[in-house]
Amino acid sequence: MKKCFALLAAAVTAPLTAQPYTAITLTPVGQLATGSTSEISAYDSTTRTLFVINGDSGGLDLVSIVEPWAPRLVRSISPPWVPEPRAWPFVAA
Repeated sequence: MKKCFALLAAAVTAPLTAQPYTAITLTPVGQLATGSTSEISAYDSTTRTLFVINGDSGGLDLVSIVEPWAPRLVRSISPPWVPEPRAWPFVAA
């Protein structure tokens, strides 16, 4: 079964006042069929790129959302994409 990665746009539906919460409505803008689950996303506004952990492989997927209605997988980086902590000069062995 293919899984999809969906982009959502948030719209505030209530006035911003001192309330315990503010209701929002999420509207799908685009989606990308990656065949896996997506976890822990980060966004670079300069390049309009999403950095998404691929839940199945543990790798890092770079997704361009220059055109949010048509997100595009730019690159997948397979693990290990982070060096071992002992290889870092600032970590005591």
